Order: sequence, then C-alpha cells, then structure tokens
Amino acid sequence: MPDPPLATREPWLADIDVDPETHVLASYLWRTRASADVALEARTIAELQSVGSDLGPARMDPVARGRHEARVFGLRPAESDPVGDAADRSPGSAEWRFEIAYPAHNVGGQLPLLLTTVYGEAAALGELRLIDLRLPPSLVRGFAGPRHGIDGIRKLTSAARRPLLVVMIKPSLGLTPAESARVFYEAALGGADAVKDDELCVDHPWSTSTERAKAHRIAADRAYAETGRRTLYFVNVTNRPDRLRENARRAVAAGATGLLVNHLAVGTAAIEALAEDPEVDVPILGHLATGAAMSASATGGIASHLVLGLLPRLAGVDAAILASPHGTLRTDQASFAREMAALRGPLGGLKASLPVPGGGVTAESVARLVDLAGPDVAIGVGSAIHRHPQGARAGTALVRAAIEAACPQ
Repeated sequence: MPDPPLATREPWLADIDVDPETHVLASYLWRTRASADVALEARTIAELQSVGSDLGPARMDPVARGRHEARVFGLRPAESDPVGDAADRSPGSAEWRFEIAYPAHNVGGQLPLLLTTVYGEAAALGELRLIDLRLPPSLVRGFAGPRHGIDGIRKLTSAARRPLLVVMIKPSLGLTPAESARVFYEAALGGADAVKDDELCVDHPWSTSTERAKAHRIAADRAYAETGRRTLYFVNVTNRPDRLRENARRAVAAGATGLLVNHLAVGTAAIEALAEDPEVDVPILGHLATGAAMSASATGGIASHLVLGLLPRLAGVDAAILASPHGTLRTDQASFAREMAALRGPLGGLKASLPVPGGGVTAESVARLVDLAGPDVAIGVGSAIHRHPQGARAGTALVRAAIEAACPQ
C-alpha cells in the first residue's frame, strides 16, 4: 500500500510556534491502542527523540531543555490516510497522524544523526512509520549533494534531452572481466548510454572491480572508435566503508567512468564520504538493495521516497536505481512519483539526481514508463536485453529504439 498523500499541516495546539527555517519537520503514521492517551504518548516520542526522559527541573536546565526539546503538532486521526489494510487492524486499535518538530541544531550536518533523531529508538515503540521529512535550508546547505547529477551525466554521455538507457550486465555472477567486457562492448554498440555491474558482482576471486575497470575501459574505447558515442561503465565497488573508498580510487585510476554502490547496505554516510573524495570524480549510481526491508511495510519503517530519494541525494548519489511500476519489483505509481520528486525536485541548491527505474523493464513497457517519468530518467534494462535471440547488441538496440519512439527529440 502506498504512503498517503502528504497533507497540509493542521495546528494541534495554539501555542505551538514551529519555524520551518530552524526545525526538521518529521511526519508519522501511528497505529496504537484505541484507549491510549495519544497526546501524551506523542509527547513521549518527541521527548525520547530529543532531550530524553523528563528528569525534572533539578536535573535539566529549563533553558537547555527549551533549546533542544522536540515538539508535537498536527495530531489528528488518520481516517483519510489509514495505516495498512483494514483486515490487519485489531478492533482495539486506532490510527493517528502527527508531526514532530526537531531543532535543526540537534542534528547538525550528519546523516546518521538525522536518522537517529527522527526515527531512532522510536522505531521500537510499535507500529510507527516515518512518512515524510522537511528539512530547513540551513540544514540542506550542510550537504554537498551530487557532484554530477542529471546534467553532468547527460554531458558525459552526450544525451542532451532524451531518456538514457542503462544496461545491466547478466548473468549476475560468474563472468570473468574479459567476458563482462564483451557484454559491455555489445551493449555499447547497440546504443547503451551506460552499462552497470549487477549489485551482487563486487570483488570475487574470478573478477575484481579493478580488473573489470581495466577491461571495460579497453572495451569502451574500442566501442567509441566505432560509434563516436561514449558509454559509461558503473563498476560495483561495494564493500565496508574503508575498503569502499580504496576500491573506488583503484577503479577510477584503472579507467572506471562510474561507480555502483549498494548505498543502503553500505550506509548512506559512507556514500557522502565517497562523493566528496577528490580522487573519485566520476558519477555514483546507488542501488536499492535492501531498500524494501526499510520501506515496504505499511505500518513501520521509512517511506521509500526518503530511503531511495532524499537521503541518497543529500549524500551525493548522482543516479539512483528505483523499482519500476511496470516491472517485476513491487512498487506503485504514487510511491514512484514521490521517489522521483525527491531525487529531482527543488532541494536547496543541490543538483538533481537521475532516477533509474529498473527490474523487469522491457521494450514494451518503455513507453508507459517514460510517460510516467518524463525525459529526465534513465531506463534500466537487464534480462530483457540479454534474452534477445540475436544477443545483447540487438536487445539494446531494440530498447534504445523504444526510448526514442517514446520521447522523440
């Protein structure tokens, strides 16, 4: 079930004065006991996520408390945006929507602390779902965001206006660097703008990221000599944070023109460090692996547009893989639209990240996908290309033709 539309805030108490220029505004959907004192429990959540337990004036200076405590507002029954399916609700439960305003100086410019503040221990209190975040400009300015973004990737691929095509290498595992490079070469000749490793293909005894970067650079130069088009290669450098940066530096030195990272598995803050590394000046493509574990539940977790859109964009992901509403991965059009808005919409002065919907996309589904996403998107296709009876070059050409037909320049 998609998250409900983001509603206009309604004041809960007349004396609550929240300045969106100085506070992080977090919206929640909450299922609790029908008999609960929801006002008291919501205040308890706000307290837990800011100043902690109420220790009384003898233990905490009132001025300090006023400076750091979070405040609840907009508390109302969630009748118009219920949580989950009716069949899942117990007769003794009630559903609420509310917002908490957190002083931005509690968070600073730290992505881990942002998540810890707005969800943290409160995630263990029951059926509580974080459905939206609104960040003050002062906080957004603390993040560098994407280095290349949509415009930078377009410049690197010479694709000025149309949707891009990203080919996903298959099979996922088992190819040697030379075999993978041959797949890249065929896809490049067929019209791919970029080719990416599978999320499962990292450093293995039969194929390391550095070896693949070298082999694919040779294939990319060969394809460019024949077509006059540059095709990016996103090599998967996913590893623990310290090895992630070393993998990335070695891959770029070996000729990689892009990096793939399973950003949720590694940690979004690790991507931030990678994106700001002066030795890693190539686009970063974030993969959604484990994203559904964080966002798929209707009664808990974090909304997908935050997990797959806002947070990776703040961290500096230049492009982000999303589930397509017209594919095999589970999503819906409303969630997809919010994810794209989080990646491409206004966000301080940060560059826009490129949405890359994939997962079961075929040439036949391209037109519907482009109709939903518009031209500032990259279509990610894997198995449908490699299953083509004439091989990856023909399969790529077929999808590229579908893209150009759907969005003629």
